[in-house]
Amino acid sequence: SLSPRYSVGFYAGSSPQLFAVFTLSSYEEAFAGTLEWEKFMYEDFKPLLSTDIIDPYGTSTPVLVFKDKIIDNKDTRILLKDDRIILIYSFPDRKTLIVAGDERSFREVLGHLSPERLNQ
Repeated sequence: SLSPRYSVGFYAGSSPQLFAVFTLSSYEEAFAGTLEWEKFMYEDFKPLLSTDIIDPYGTSTPVLVFKDKIIDNKDTRILLKDDRIILIYSFPDRKTLIVAGDERSFREVLGHLSPERLNQ
């Protein structure tokens, strides 16, 4: 459901934050697949995130839960640690998936997407 067209980088704020923008070949499949991917998303992006989670129970994968949040009128899913977003993703339109390490980098990437693209 993800096309071969994507961009990955770091937004340079107070600390560099991951962002990734994926072009979708199928919104429906990507949406369903991303909900399943939530179980593994932290581990998949962990090497690129500027935060490290220490699991107090000693398991290899901490239990983390995504929650819903509206940011700039876009439905997003956020992963929190100590009330701080450590990973966020959203489908701002039916052709795009944004993954970011924090809200600031998400807003920056969202702001750089063309209005024509977001209104399709």
